[in-house]
Amino acid sequence: MKEGMMMRLPVQFRPFNDEMPLSWMQRMALANGFDDLREMMHIIGIISKPYDYPSSDHWKDVAKMFYDQEWIKSYQDEVKKASLLIDNMMTKKIYICPQCLNEELQQYGQFYYHMQHHYIGAHTCWKHHCNLASIDPIDYLIFEKDPHLQPDRGIYDPNKEQQILSLVDDPEMLFEELIRYQIWILMKQTDKNLDDINQPSDIQLNAEYMDRFDDAPELLFDVVKGKHAHIKDEATKTYIFKCLFDDYHSYIHLIDRLKNRKRPAHIDLMDILAMKGSVLYAHQDKRL
Repeated sequence: MKEGMMMRLPVQFRPFNDEMPLSWMQRMALANGFDDLREMMHIIGIISKPYDYPSSDHWKDVAKMFYDQEWIKSYQDEVKKASLLIDNMMTKKIYICPQCLNEELQQYGQFYYHMQHHYIGAHTCWKHHCNLASIDPIDYLIFEKDPHLQPDRGIYDPNKEQQILSLVDDPEMLFEELIRYQIWILMKQTDKNLDDINQPSDIQLNAEYMDRFDDAPELLFDVVKGKHAHIKDEATKTYIFKCLFDDYHSYIHLIDRLKNRKRPAHIDLMDILAMKGSVLYAHQDKRL
């Protein structure tokens, strides 16, 4: 049986539009009778131990077992573009749009994890214009019909998110726009806006990190008011992200990835956003 499985998986279907590799591989595992992805990877010989954690690149190993290979190049391009805005394609922090979930359950009898929902800086579904929720990390490989969803922090704006991610010219501008947006969100929760910030203490920050970096409120105040030059120091950026974001590691990773790119970051980001019409809004059933 093992040798047969090494060659072909009995049940085969392509990823949905905008589906993360983790999501597709897990659905493949369940459809082929495995308890979860790790068991399938071990049985078919991709990982050596059943408790090893598969990587995002393992989707290519799974795809090699398909009869149909024509779709692989286009999906690889899609994943490559989206990876610019996703910290880790195998992230344990899984975000879900409740409306996408209901639509997919009704249409397909199952749901999947979307790449757009995991873009760094995105807290909303750009299709349904609603806030995302998250699955408890312990359940990230479990596809239940009624998953336990935890509301995302804050009330975010999908239009602002798209505008920020599509208008950046370089990593420095992206950094400043992201922190301005997050401050706007934090202020909005207190029924105030950026115009109401008159002094550094008006900015709502994570007290745990703010106490370790006394200059953070002043620096952010200057950024909000457009008075400060670009912040170049990476340690300073790290502290600022810690003061503003729960998942600050993702934002630091994004800036690191963009700062040494040869062509302007906005070109790559615009390529990603251009997929909105063909990927995010197109829900064709691409299963074999």
